Amino acid sequence: MKGYGKRGFVAAAALSFVGSAAADSASRQIQHGDTLSAIALEEYGAAIFYRDIYEANRDQLPSPDLLMPGMVLDIPADPRGDDEVRDTVLLATSGEYQPFADPSLQGGGFTVRIAKEALERAGYDVQLNTLDDWPSVEREVESHEQDAAVPYAMRETGFVFTDPVYDLSTQFFVMRDGPPISAHWEESELDGLTVCKPEGYFTEDIQQYLDDGLLDLVRGDASVASCFEKLERGDADLFPVNPYTGWKALHANPRLDESDFAEARRSAGRAPMRIMVAEDHPRSAEIVADANEALGVLRSRGVIDRKTNDGLTTFYRDVLAHVDRTILDDDTMAGDGDTIVLRTGNNYGPFADERLPEGGMSSEVVQVALNEAFDDPDLDIEHVAWPDAEAAVIDGDADAAYPYVVEREQSGALFSEPLHSMPVHLFVAADHHLQEYQGRSDLNGKWTCKPDGYYRSDIQDLVDADRIEVITASSDDPVECFEMLAEGHVDFVSFNPFVADSAIERSPYDMNDFRDIGGHYNVGLGLMVRDDADGREFLDAVNAVLIDMDDRGDITSIVERHIQWYHE
Repeated sequence: MKGYGKRGFVAAAALSFVGSAAADSASRQIQHGDTLSAIALEEYGAAIFYRDIYEANRDQLPSPDLLMPGMVLDIPADPRGDDEVRDTVLLATSGEYQPFADPSLQGGGFTVRIAKEALERAGYDVQLNTLDDWPSVEREVESHEQDAAVPYAMRETGFVFTDPVYDLSTQFFVMRDGPPISAHWEESELDGLTVCKPEGYFTEDIQQYLDDGLLDLVRGDASVASCFEKLERGDADLFPVNPYTGWKALHANPRLDESDFAEARRSAGRAPMRIMVAEDHPRSAEIVADANEALGVLRSRGVIDRKTNDGLTTFYRDVLAHVDRTILDDDTMAGDGDTIVLRTGNNYGPFADERLPEGGMSSEVVQVALNEAFDDPDLDIEHVAWPDAEAAVIDGDADAAYPYVVEREQSGALFSEPLHSMPVHLFVAADHHLQEYQGRSDLNGKWTCKPDGYYRSDIQDLVDADRIEVITASSDDPVECFEMLAEGHVDFVSFNPFVADSAIERSPYDMNDFRDIGGHYNVGLGLMVRDDADGREFLDAVNAVLIDMDDRGDITSIVERHIQWYHE
């Protein structure tokens, strides 16, 4: 690795506070991305006090939203006074909803852990209460015996909800023999069928089909197994439930044979999981606002991604890996129409690699979308080097290439709606002084590496401001960047955690030589087409389908399935 070295590049960290950062600090300098609610959350432990900061600075703030980097704001004393104790929030949950919520799981399940950390970060003392069943949780929240509950999908009346803790999608489970719908079912196939939901379970995922009169709803008891029993007896045709909970219930119930059931490939719908508070609770607005601000901080720092991935990975290893899981299949992936020439790459698991099932999650999303957008096309997919895939599109030798970062600037190219999103994390050498990523100022004066042809939107703001230096590797393989990191030629690298794990496994080093210090960016990965009339027409058709797939939850279900396969 000769020829790489750090030059004397120095940049001072931007001043974040003027004076002390303690509770009596008088002023604060605004940084890019700051909001008054985020500052209130940090200063007072409650985002709802943003108006106190706004009122103290009305001479320079015409609106709470018009913050400019470099402004110095007066920070008034805590409006609650020095003697105010931390408010307590009674947070209710229940069980038999693995891996999201169950007392047998670490912290009660990963959605419970996320909600509890968000409320604690917002300044509350959180008392977690696990009740016997979900109807009891709902009743106690409604009567204010509990302040909040998690995880819950939105419903029409009586409650208010935070931003999502987890974006849940569900699949239709059916009897394996003679399923009433196909793997990639159409809405017309649902007409006249009966769907089962356990008592107290949400219907947000299938509400449109209930409202349109396509499906009839029956309720089981409060257990997941009760709806599988209704399928077995013929009292219901479909059971929409997330696959994790569904297969766990089948595997754990000796009365049911998991090999008798199957799940459809197309998602039944989506129902993001949230923290729920009674609408008439005296602190409902404060709790929801504070939790949303804290969730935003956790999401930007990659905490939510890490807890989610940890929870799903552990659940897959301990449970789903031992389940006889059956997924319906049909011939909708094979086309007889015009040929569409596609180019993608390798060494990008779980997104794109010819050694992965369906060629990776991006490949399956593309195939499903194109088969729906066009008349069963013949898809000519070839895995090549990433720069070659890009060149094939620009030169007109391919109709599209994927997956490429959607916000990436590329002359002569256009990008589709996202196939899916991708979190980007920062990695340092094991002995580096940075323990956890706290903000952009952590990277001032640092060196990093990007493979040839890779996106740079995750660090472009730092490059444009001359705050970091970037070395371009000699190939499109991330392995070279991790070798530079281990040998001290760069300070950090920025990759998706899956890509990073794969690169480290193929490098001369091992996982113990590096540390993941947190997420700092999310990118959307999409199709790249040539910027001409044909490319725009192609994208018009594909984008409409991708939006529908996202709304239906199809993309989420494909992503989750491929993450499970990848962990195998």
